[in-house]
Amino acid sequence: MSRVFELLNAGSSVALIGVAESGKSSLLREIERSAKSRLEMPRQVVRLDLSQVFGDDDFYTYLCSEIGIADCRGVPLNRALGNLRILLMLDEADVMSWEGFTNPVRKQLRGLANCGQSSPLKLVVTAREPLDQVFLDSGNVSPFENICLQEMMEAWDEQMIRLFVASRLGNGPVQFSGGEIDRMMQETGGNPGKVMRACFELYRQWKN
Repeated sequence: MSRVFELLNAGSSVALIGVAESGKSSLLREIERSAKSRLEMPRQVVRLDLSQVFGDDDFYTYLCSEIGIADCRGVPLNRALGNLRILLMLDEADVMSWEGFTNPVRKQLRGLANCGQSSPLKLVVTAREPLDQVFLDSGNVSPFENICLQEMMEAWDEQMIRLFVASRLGNGPVQFSGGEIDRMMQETGGNPGKVMRACFELYRQWKN
């Protein structure tokens, strides 16, 4: 969180890179909740879940609706944004490499986010692969590479898992043993989503 807001306040956009269930969407929601108090330049926060967006038309309709402007694109969109300042959060931004997304929408998004602190848009995007790989197969223009600084969502190490378990169990009657936590680390590889499910299953076994 601190690193993301440092980058945003320095004028950069940010990409959160990590495998499925690494916590990208959860972090995005926390950034959304904290933006009002932590952004030095106030921006309207707009978060789009692109997992159900299938092309240019869907994207522009979704974007304009969430911003609160008439449905438009190209020059009309540039004019409609006017003096607005938007923190645009794109969850599952990998989908913009799909066939339904054309180069013009990617170029416009890039142009709107590539003017320093005064850019109409600042971006926080999530993706499962590094940005130089997301559009590798399509040969298309990447709207994110070189304007989004990448933050890798790393797997949790043993210390992080123990902190997570301790924060959830507190001083309650159920406590996981060191051996159980070690097995959890081995079985999940530290993937946060898998760790959470493993904790739930182990807790349920204890309760039963």
